[in-house]
Amino acid sequence: MVGVGGRSKACDNCRRRRVKCDLTTPECNRCFKAKLKCGGIRGFSFIQYSGSNCQDPVPVKTSLPSPPSSGRCAIASPEQPALMTTAISAAYMIPLRFLEPSLMPTAMDDIFVTYTHKHLLRESEDIVVKPGTDRTITGKCFVALATTMFGLDNRQKPVVQRGLRKYGTALKALNNALGDPKGSRSFDVLEAVIVMALFELLVGDREDGWIGHARGFEQLLKVRGPESMQELPCVIILERARSSIIFAALVTHTGTILSRPEWKSTPWLQHPERKDPLQLLIDIVADCPEIFVKRDEMLVGQMGAPDLASLISLRSQARSVLQDLEAWEKCWASTALSRWSEVASPKTTPTHADQQGARKPIWATVLQYHSLYDASISTTFNGALILVMMFIQGLNLLLQDLEQSGLLIKRIYSSAITICRSVDFHLGRLRDVSSSSILFPMRMAYEVVGKTDKDIGAWLAYQLKIISSGPSGRWAMADHLLDMKAASTLSSGDVIETA
Repeated sequence: MVGVGGRSKACDNCRRRRVKCDLTTPECNRCFKAKLKCGGIRGFSFIQYSGSNCQDPVPVKTSLPSPPSSGRCAIASPEQPALMTTAISAAYMIPLRFLEPSLMPTAMDDIFVTYTHKHLLRESEDIVVKPGTDRTITGKCFVALATTMFGLDNRQKPVVQRGLRKYGTALKALNNALGDPKGSRSFDVLEAVIVMALFELLVGDREDGWIGHARGFEQLLKVRGPESMQELPCVIILERARSSIIFAALVTHTGTILSRPEWKSTPWLQHPERKDPLQLLIDIVADCPEIFVKRDEMLVGQMGAPDLASLISLRSQARSVLQDLEAWEKCWASTALSRWSEVASPKTTPTHADQQGARKPIWATVLQYHSLYDASISTTFNGALILVMMFIQGLNLLLQDLEQSGLLIKRIYSSAITICRSVDFHLGRLRDVSSSSILFPMRMAYEVVGKTDKDIGAWLAYQLKIISSGPSGRWAMADHLLDMKAASTLSSGDVIETA
């Protein structure tokens, strides 16, 4: 009966208003239409209790308060009893001993997976596969990721340890599958490698852990061939992996199969509508590793003193990449009416002292993008622009051709500041997996303004600390970004030093 207390699962607002709740999750339609904040339907919650006395389950007369707006689970302070709420609403409190040993692992895994979907993959496109598709290894990998992420976010060391144990088990299963010629070509393995690469980006403590997974995934692609990547689930996975593969190639100065024409076209033959501006931009960025490979071969083969003709040819190739970027920019600008707005810089903006000694923000406004997609396009483009123009500038110095150096330097600086002005937007969306797109651009901005301006350099380093282990998100890779072994070779600095 409506309005009568009892076992109803209706949300608090519908119960209070005495109307029938449609039980839609995560918020009911009645609350949505009435513009009310829905606390979700009522259900059961498992609460871990570490007290010495255990009693029979006792009904709770009042529902738990709605979670904080940030979506984070509350954490008990050291002085309080260890009480961990693992669901949004509750009707009963159940001592931990009643859930062990059979119910607890599965129940907790479901909670961790749900938490990760909500806080990391909320805006990501779902990968829908055909019924009966085996995803056993992927499931193990994702549970390991979800468990570890939940434990880190909520400072629960036992949960983190449990996640790392699951990671070891999942990695063993994945390695066994990779050793099987048939199993290594399965969709399950392909998807599992992506999950493990994401694990390294999020919580890995090794500087090059993510690089190994990215290069390993590229080898899988090479074995499968572009024709095998035409089904929609495979296309989605490829799109998600391309940026990290290219960045890994840049860091290690190795070529990538993604620069080949067939890898830029064949996978999208059945879904040409997915070749959006971002994917077209990444097609161009995929050509960047090759110019570094050729430069290294040139310096080694000619004992560090390349001939004039080789330098001119290499610069011509780099300029061709730059022209492609500029052509893409014109096309993007013609379709982009207004992808962002400018808002006043926050108090955390780095400052410079004016003539009177007063500290003023280095940039008066920051960019507020309309979507994370727009932000990713802008920062990726400017990062690639810096990369290529610094490469060309280094060759200009070797050729003693400084006619256009002033224009290049001005554009490089402008792109670096644009990236810096985009950081605050990304900081507010670190919980989305796509937010990692800011890392490569921040590395390039640091090469330009971070090394020459101590205030901006300190600010960028601090922002990377926040990104790696701050309260709003965790991308562990960010902690190693400025110290990568081959990071300095991303710019033309080493070309100049060689000269």
